[in-house]
Amino acid sequence: MEYLLIAFLGTIAGSFITAASYRLPREQDILLARSHCTSCKKALRVRDLVPVFSWLWNRAKCGMCGAKISARYILTELLTALVAVGLFYKFGLSLQFGVFMLLAIFMLIMIIADLETYIMPDSTTVLSLVLGVFYVYYFRGNWEDHAIGMLACLVIALSMRYGYKLIKKKEGLGMGDVKFLPVAGLWVGFTLMPVFLMIAGFLGILLAIFWRIKYKNPEFPFGPALAVSMLLLC
Repeated sequence: MEYLLIAFLGTIAGSFITAASYRLPREQDILLARSHCTSCKKALRVRDLVPVFSWLWNRAKCGMCGAKISARYILTELLTALVAVGLFYKFGLSLQFGVFMLLAIFMLIMIIADLETYIMPDSTTVLSLVLGVFYVYYFRGNWEDHAIGMLACLVIALSMRYGYKLIKKKEGLGMGDVKFLPVAGLWVGFTLMPVFLMIAGFLGILLAIFWRIKYKNPEFPFGPALAVSMLLLC
């Protein structure tokens, strides 16, 4: 029953992630504004807001206008439930569970937003930074390693952005990536930074290949590769 409850709470968190990842890049309110259909703009009813089940019950369509609802909603809710159960299995109902659950929420919002809009919301970066300071202080203690990791990643990010621009006359790294890299450096620390960059680079290459094949676009969102690499090493 505990795992079922955690899974259900995970789907609720996933529902919030889907809303936040859509609204934040568009500078829409995520706290007070009512959820609505993006097609007909009508406010959703209570029966349209039940995670997973509403999508299945309405057969992936809006219950009012019949517009198709993307599978990313139910997939995000199920993925978040899976993450919540995995973290609960590892940490139990503890402070560490809360910290990593919040981090997962922030990262999923950022990943989805970047994949869909090429925008990494500043709010998720700032919140991840604050949470990272808390995490290092309470669970790591080795401030020097993490502070140096943060500074080193900032230098690398700025070098990649402006160095590439100087040589190729175009940006090599988006500002969202530049802002996020130091945060990732804080979380993983200087010791693990080479591994982090190697994994991120490998995932970035795979994403770039996929992006070029599917969308015929040489420019791809690098944020998801950075976020996944960071999560793997935290």
